[in-house]
Amino acid sequence: MTIKEFLIETGNFPNLSGFNMLVRAVEIVKQKGKMKVTSDLYPMLAKEFKTSASRVERAIRHIVANRITIKQYASVGINKKPSNSELIYFFAQGGTE
Repeated sequence: MTIKEFLIETGNFPNLSGFNMLVRAVEIVKQKGKMKVTSDLYPMLAKEFKTSASRVERAIRHIVANRITIKQYASVGINKKPSNSELIYFFAQGGTE
């Protein structure tokens, strides 16, 4: 399951700003490999989405922490609510594929 499929299945849709930021974050980490999320990835996304790094972090955190239940995470093999970076790296490394 891709991050996009997981987000849609859990009731999150592209109209949420964090949706596209999270999908793009996974794509970037897949391309570039391991990177520092706070100092490298968020500023990169902020530039792309024409916003600030703190707003990127908050938009992604809103989805990760508030819009997905532990039961929904368990359906893909995550046993606790992950941090933003844990979820990004989980799906960048293949997720449930």
